[in-house]
Amino acid sequence: MGINEQIRAELNASYFYTSLAASFGRVDVALRGLERYFWRAATQERNDAINLADYQNKRGGIVQVSCIDDPGPTARTTSPRDALASSLQLQRNLTQVNHAREGRLRDNL
Repeated sequence: MGINEQIRAELNASYFYTSLAASFGRVDVALRGLERYFWRAATQERNDAINLADYQNKRGGIVQVSCIDDPGPTARTTSPRDALASSLQLQRNLTQVNHAREGRLRDNL
């Protein structure tokens, strides 16, 4: 996976976390701790995407941002436990992708 794909993955994660934060912040749900947690997670993932785009630009690359995925109704209707489990799985996937990309970069040196 290249830098542009990693940027897309980070933006997808941010979008997913934004959906969860908004869901837990609803008046009829009002789980403020989870709302804050997922807003911070969304911001972190967005910042990661920005940093990767900056890295790509500084090295003469071209940032190509493609469409991000709809988080789907699950992100809006999930239980706290399921939301945290989905968050953990998402972070595991992002870490795997990042490690694979770093491994390919190392192999090219």
